[in-house]
Amino acid sequence: MDADIRGSQAFARALERVGILTGEECQRIVTVFEEIRKEPVDANAADEDTTLMSFASLKEHAGAVADKIHTPQPQ
Repeated sequence: MDADIRGSQAFARALERVGILTGEECQRIVTVFEEIRKEPVDANAADEDTTLMSFASLKEHAGAVADKIHTPQPQ
């Protein structure tokens, strides 16, 4: 889960650089993911489950801005 969260934090920073997230939105997402990273994780949870749990927790703590982390990238 740690790698997923760190990757998501990096992705949020990339979305800020291309103007999809504001600086404030990016910082909120990065901060919330850091808080999530410190939470205990069920050792028996599958990788898919921990990813879904981290995004559900992000949505719960950061609100609607969490949806922007799933912004499709232009091709």
